Amino acid sequence: MLRSAHSKTQPNPDFLVRDAGTTWAFCPLTPEAKRWTEENVQLESWQWLGATFVVDWRYGVLLAEGISGTGFQIA
Repeated sequence: MLRSAHSKTQPNPDFLVRDAGTTWAFCPLTPEAKRWTEENVQLESWQWLGATFVVDWRYGVLLAEGISGTGFQIA
């Protein structure tokens, strides 16, 4: 989890993120998160698995940091 463990109230997340070892899975949950993804992440159609997109592990950490750095909540 990328949020602070000291947070007493945790708002609904904008993204669900899962480190699956060789890949990272990102699921934008809110309309804002979906719009941000469309505008800021270059994805191929094969990277989408339903509402979730997958990236190579080498990009997962950087993408999660970028998402978090824009103020989105990650779970």
